[in-house]
Amino acid sequence: MLQRLHRDQIHLNVPACLAQDGRVLGRIADLSLGGFLLAGTGTVPDRGLTELILLLPWPMNGISRVHVTVEQRWQERLAGGRWHAGYRIRSCPAQELVALNRLSEGFSSSSAS
Repeated sequence: MLQRLHRDQIHLNVPACLAQDGRVLGRIADLSLGGFLLAGTGTVPDRGLTELILLLPWPMNGISRVHVTVEQRWQERLAGGRWHAGYRIRSCPAQELVALNRLSEGFSSSSAS
């Protein structure tokens, strides 16, 4: 995964669900080396470690769900009940990490257009 200094908005729909109940927490707005920006509405997510399932827009290497344990690094509230939160990926199964790397390539190419 490439880390970029400039963040462009992407055009891929990747929901992030809570592993314990499957509730959609938000959607990935940016993905780079070791982490991602999650955007959502309503209640701001809890800080600390969280287990999420990322629902890929299409199967990558036969994988359609990526299980990650993430640590929230920051969060901000926006107008209209929206929020952004930055997460660092703490763990991810090896095979799913390959799919996540492929997904990050999609984010890079989406932001280049």
